[in-house]
Amino acid sequence: MADVEKIEEPKKKKGLLIPLLLGVILAAVGGGGAFWAVTQGPLAPSAGATDHDEGGDDGHGDGHADMGPVDAVFIELETLVISLGAAESNRNLIFSAAREVRPV
Repeated sequence: MADVEKIEEPKKKKGLLIPLLLGVILAAVGGGGAFWAVTQGPLAPSAGATDHDEGGDDGHGDGHADMGPVDAVFIELETLVISLGAAESNRNLIFSAAREVRPV
């Protein structure tokens, strides 16, 4: 019983908390700054800016007053079937869509 071995405790990893907190804080500040930039800052759309020439009654510049709902035509696009993984796995992605356009 004279040979008593000391059991070493596992060393705790120090310094992992500071980089983690720093990363979370920087992500929150960056996200908040980006939100401000696109809603009210330099990237925000101006209230008076329009892409059309002036000249219409409604301020849109296209010469048409607001006529309410406009008729639309839907064009069905070709269905795409994309194989996912090996051919024997029998997994497919099937995509189908329709495009809304103004009638001609």
